[in-house]
Amino acid sequence: MSLCGLAWLAVCLSAASSRRPEDSTPMVIEEDKLFSAFLYPGKAVSFFYLLQQEEVSILSFTVTPCTAPVAWDIVVRNTNETGKVEEAGEVLRPSEEGPTVRVLSPAYKGLYTVQLRVQQEAWVQLYVTYLSHPSQLRPVSRLHLVNRRTQGQIFVRWQRTTVDPDETEYVIVVHRGEEALQSLCKAGGEMLGVQRPKEWTVTPGGGSNDKIHPPRRGDIVMDRVGKRTSWLVRDLEPKERYHVEVFAVNINTNFSYRYAAASNVTYRRPKPLPLQDGKQAIADLRRSEPRAAFRYKVREAGSQLEVGVTACGSSGSVLAELRQRGSAVGDKATISGHGVLRVSSPQQGAVFVLRLRLPPHVRSAHVQVTATTKGLDDPVLPELAVVHEYKGLRTCNQLTLGWVPVQGEALYCVTATQVRRKDVFHQMPDQCAVEQALNSLAYSVLQCSQIVPKENQTVITEPITNLKPGKQYDIQVSVKKGNSKVLSYELIRVRTKNSCK
Repeated sequence: MSLCGLAWLAVCLSAASSRRPEDSTPMVIEEDKLFSAFLYPGKAVSFFYLLQQEEVSILSFTVTPCTAPVAWDIVVRNTNETGKVEEAGEVLRPSEEGPTVRVLSPAYKGLYTVQLRVQQEAWVQLYVTYLSHPSQLRPVSRLHLVNRRTQGQIFVRWQRTTVDPDETEYVIVVHRGEEALQSLCKAGGEMLGVQRPKEWTVTPGGGSNDKIHPPRRGDIVMDRVGKRTSWLVRDLEPKERYHVEVFAVNINTNFSYRYAAASNVTYRRPKPLPLQDGKQAIADLRRSEPRAAFRYKVREAGSQLEVGVTACGSSGSVLAELRQRGSAVGDKATISGHGVLRVSSPQQGAVFVLRLRLPPHVRSAHVQVTATTKGLDDPVLPELAVVHEYKGLRTCNQLTLGWVPVQGEALYCVTATQVRRKDVFHQMPDQCAVEQALNSLAYSVLQCSQIVPKENQTVITEPITNLKPGKQYDIQVSVKKGNSKVLSYELIRVRTKNSCK
């Protein structure tokens, strides 16, 4: 998680319209403009708001303590009263630690005095509006949290606000305090501490100073995420309890309120998904969630445990590792397309965990997993699953191909799909879509043969006929054994001769 810049946090505590009590300028509040002030302990300090309309149905005042509790109340002098405005004496209510709202309904033309008192130096924010009832202007959303397999990461998601969505941005705050912070103002105070106005080293809204670093107080971290409605929280410590709060900020007024929250949030790595013998399971890996794990318990002992892993897509690749009781079983394997992990003579009742992870260069992968001790039906492709074309045998309408066969009898199908020179070529096949491609009739030529390799036969050669002169083709060789998955060798692109002479 990244810290907010010092300049932005200064805005959290000291808006552009802020005043200090010792300033000679009258401390006048305007509606729908966030007002910040620094208060010193002592007698009550007054702030003034003039309502010029004859009557409004709702007039609300919001006072938010940033660094210390604030006691406050409102004194009203309507236009039909005579005499100058005077302080009303000891009318303040008990001190409040969180944001509080006072609503006057209806409210009439006149002068409204907001009186505040603190027991220690403190920043405070004031906000006045008569647009609508506060509850309508400050909706709340449910906060959805999902633990990620990556250590210390939780994905947080909330709904977009229905009030001024185009003018609202979000700030997410994560901290390990005993209580929730309730306001963005208090979160800023926790990070910066109590700094008097003369101590500000950065102009609110200005650039940051590299020589100054905001202190971390109360173990609090912020992220300003703009208009996004989701975020990946990182670096959470296992078993620690956190408060996660999302604040909505109006970019025109700078007014903020708590929009979504969750308390006692603890990171726990998700349990591996169960694998049933011989049944396929799937996992979708992406940059935001690059890991997955599956759990397989040996129900019937066999000579070998086989775990088939298929990474879908033309660039499908995944890192796979089998573990037992926290220790690796064999080396990590990089599986491109399709691969099988094997364990010899597994004991009945033994539990294995398959861990999958995206390689650094791969953005996403849809992975299919099958585990069994009864033997996978899938054909085992050779280590070099390539197709070779014998250029010396090329004609205007025929090509001759060769490839290393799989073990035992299998059905081989060769497709030739006519393409243009500018068409994108993918050498790696999408192993999850081979069978679908065979049924789509998108190819130009299809030839299938049931072949039993002869003893000591290392290469199968097949002529591909009925091609057109001077045309370019993508050639794919697929293989299937009985009712197994259909797998493919790497693709090649070739061109027939222009003339049949």
